[in-house]
Amino acid sequence: MGYDYFVFYTEASVVCVVIVLRNILKEKQQEYDLSYDLDVSIGYDELKDSPDTVYECLNRADAKLYIDKRRSHRLNNSTPPL
Repeated sequence: MGYDYFVFYTEASVVCVVIVLRNILKEKQQEYDLSYDLDVSIGYDELKDSPDTVYECLNRADAKLYIDKRRSHRLNNSTPPL
């Protein structure tokens, strides 16, 4: 099960945000001694100048999200319990 969120911002390093989020999840997994992995799949892209549109940017980010989901499934090789 998963939820989709959109975050729009400027002048921030996406890579740093991804690293921080994954580190927080890893810390919480250890803190609560969870028997399953907490992970997040993230897709992002930059909105370029015209004629680029938000719709096109979101489509590119969505494609990258599914690439990252495949990475996550390869690493975990399992599905967390419902």
